[in-house]
Amino acid sequence: AAVCRLEVTKVTPTSFVLAARASKAADDPDESAPQRQEALAMRAELVENELVFDPNVVSLEPSRTQMWARGVALVAPDTVAYAYQDGSDMSVKLAVLGVDPETKHLFTTRSPMVIHKGMSPYVSAVSVPYTLNDPHTLVYYEDEVTRSSMFNICTWTAGSKELSHCEDFPWLNQRLRSVSAVHLGSGKSFLAFSTEDGVPYYGIVGLSKK
Repeated sequence: AAVCRLEVTKVTPTSFVLAARASKAADDPDESAPQRQEALAMRAELVENELVFDPNVVSLEPSRTQMWARGVALVAPDTVAYAYQDGSDMSVKLAVLGVDPETKHLFTTRSPMVIHKGMSPYVSAVSVPYTLNDPHTLVYYEDEVTRSSMFNICTWTAGSKELSHCEDFPWLNQRLRSVSAVHLGSGKSFLAFSTEDGVPYYGIVGLSKK
């Protein structure tokens, strides 16, 4: 299948999860109800100096189309957040994927939920924004109504496999042309971004418990 909008996050020192927007599977036998792969995820691992891609992929919402910007991020061991823009209903969604400890196959742990209504020119996520022992998700996007750059932060509970206490925060009261973020450790993240005029900036943000 042809792919675009590739994003990746490291899961272990030798494996990663890749997110992509892919064309319909070429071997889909049901042409009347094609299973789309517009929010696709797959796992890859380095095995004896060979990069091996697991053919058992996950396709979120396979009946839907118009999946645009996306990001994947490590939440907890063998647990990955997948955030994406659903252009069909103008919303930003968040799902959680897991890696089976025995088969190493990806599976959907928490089905997609809407975390924001509206379109955003970018959607991405930061790995381990707080700590591995207190897992959270952090998705960044733009609120077109307030014209602000936003964080969405949720608590991940591994036992019940649920996202809860989701909150949205403006981290910059203006729109951006581009933005990228990485986790630094100890609840801190580094952001590089440019304004609508193309002026580059960078900054560090920190998360702490109330």
